[in-house]
Amino acid sequence: MARLLVHGTRERSAIEIAEAIDYVGGRLDTYASDDASYVSISVLSRDLLLGLDLLCELLTAPTFPEEELERERGLVLTEMAQRKDDPRTVVGDAFREAVFEDHPYHRPVTGYEETVTSLTREAILSFYERFYRPNNCAIAAVGDFDPDNLIEELGKRLETWERRDVPAVEPKTPRPIEKSELKLIDMDISQSYARFGHHGIKRNHPDYYAISVMNRILGAVGSGRIFREVREERGLAYDARARFPSLLDLGTFYASFETKIESTQEALDVTLDQIRRMKTRGVTSEELADAKSYLTGHFPLTFETGRQLAAILLDIQLFDLGPEYLAEYLDTIESVTKKDIKRVAQQYLDPEKMIFVVVTRLEDLSLDVPGIEQPEQQTEKDMH
Repeated sequence: MARLLVHGTRERSAIEIAEAIDYVGGRLDTYASDDASYVSISVLSRDLLLGLDLLCELLTAPTFPEEELERERGLVLTEMAQRKDDPRTVVGDAFREAVFEDHPYHRPVTGYEETVTSLTREAILSFYERFYRPNNCAIAAVGDFDPDNLIEELGKRLETWERRDVPAVEPKTPRPIEKSELKLIDMDISQSYARFGHHGIKRNHPDYYAISVMNRILGAVGSGRIFREVREERGLAYDARARFPSLLDLGTFYASFETKIESTQEALDVTLDQIRRMKTRGVTSEELADAKSYLTGHFPLTFETGRQLAAILLDIQLFDLGPEYLAEYLDTIESVTKKDIKRVAQQYLDPEKMIFVVVTRLEDLSLDVPGIEQPEQQTEKDMH
């Protein structure tokens, strides 16, 4: 639905919207994530009022024309077909479906073919009317402008946008991962693509910072233990990593690699060994110092541009990170200790209870995952 916002309002057609922003050399984007929908606009200071006009029209007066819906539907279905041919996407989607079973996060943001195919304009309008409300919206602005004037101009344009009660969304808790599971997906490819992990934490969890430092040591591309051992020491894969992505309601931990089919078992064993070592042995003082130095040095680079800073300001609001997030981030990272790392590794890493997904040519694969006797097998045709 977010993609349709730019396809027409009560004031302008899709072409008129595109021409207006192009004429001033601006940029207008609409998109959705797992947790929110976004409208982003960038213009020169002298074109601020036009930018506000467009922004507020998209928020308050989209029309979702039927012909634009059909055009966008075709584009999305084409993208979905292409996703099925990409093993990286296939392994990621399959892992998401398994680890978030029973929770809305198990669905890809773009949906499934059957839901996109059956989506009606009436359903889109209903969703818009229920959730696109000023009391369910946050606006972040960064640039050369007078704040009081900006607020006044926004107020003029949004005064007819009606506040309403927004339906409470209370997603189910994902099923617990009580033992390891293995899903094998058959594709006619020459490599294995593996992703494996379990539930993690939500973005505003107090342990987010200690986990960030820990995972920098464990899973960073180029310097992490998994990367060094799998790629540099053994030459088993071009890419090997671990991540702790965190969302509004929940997150995951996962490790992943791409390797030759005949190297799948060794790459898996080596990666799991590094996860177990992190859980049981902790980190060195040098590793801790290097990880904190990277994270504190990289942090200012995440908001070098106005668009980046605006995005972070919205994240602070969406994820309830607190008004002091930007000011306190560096000190919070610096305060992480080796004891903290060992604690979060022991608490949030569980290599004995993981969802394993491998996409490969199954007739050439020999793989043994401890604790799994009968893996689930799928072909490309079985995928959504």
